[in-house]
Amino acid sequence: MNFKESVFGSTKCSVNPSQKIPKLSDFDLDISSFSKEKALLESLVDIKSQDNWSSVRNSGELELRQKIIEPIGARNFYYSENRDLIRTIQMSRGTSIDDNESIESYIDKILASYVQINSANILRINELQATLAKIQENFSNLIQLVEKESEQKALKSALVNAKFDYYEIGFRCPSLLSDYKKLGYEVSGCDINTLNVNICKKLGWNVFEKDIMHDTNYEFSPGSLVGCYQVLGNVSDPCTAIKNIVKNAPPGVKFHFEVAIEPGVPNLRYCRMFPFEPGDLKEFITLAGLIPISFSNVHHPEGPPVERILAVSK
Repeated sequence: MNFKESVFGSTKCSVNPSQKIPKLSDFDLDISSFSKEKALLESLVDIKSQDNWSSVRNSGELELRQKIIEPIGARNFYYSENRDLIRTIQMSRGTSIDDNESIESYIDKILASYVQINSANILRINELQATLAKIQENFSNLIQLVEKESEQKALKSALVNAKFDYYEIGFRCPSLLSDYKKLGYEVSGCDINTLNVNICKKLGWNVFEKDIMHDTNYEFSPGSLVGCYQVLGNVSDPCTAIKNIVKNAPPGVKFHFEVAIEPGVPNLRYCRMFPFEPGDLKEFITLAGLIPISFSNVHHPEGPPVERILAVSK
């Protein structure tokens, strides 16, 4: 498999007509149900302050280190033992928070994400569907490249009788969850952002608070699809994060990872902790024990250079 150029090329992004944005009253909820979330939002507004998160994203507690990682070589990364600081940095890249944000306006932003047209998500969905269709057409050729019977069984479980279950790691807001739900999938997800997780739970989404650098208790089933987009570059050790995510996964789970390619020093402006270079993602996926099966470096028009890899647990 070619992991330097996109195997299936670009796919045309099609969009569905915009739908009506839901209101909080549609969920039999009123704003008084979000008193704890209101307090958490107010604390984040204070932390954001007038410097737009600079105090946490450029904290003196973040240490720039360099490590030799086999087999990719030397990489710079930011590190801190302060887990609360790391969590706050990651929460700062969730749904945007204005200086005078209210809990009402913040929930409205989350509800608006249900119907927003997101070119990055459309590209991911369309490309993945095209990739899976192409793989199924040529599955007999793919399976011949795999010697171990256990890996053949894993690929069959993932690609032949796939389940309509989608799980998003680092969902931020339920935009992609909503897209997959419209496609008939049972959807769920996780995020480190306590505020967004709590709000989305109350809105009826099956979501959980998890830290991919420490949590390993994910419930995936054979044939299901797991998306993880623009998340791994925001932790200090993405290889460990991938190992945590897949540690308890049964054979035959499909994992679709995407990272921005940003060599050099991680860009703290975007909460980056690790700078991916071309080829790093494939090496980390392989080290985590997954079977990488397709590659793409097609990015949406407004986005940075990326790499996406579809892989299967074995």
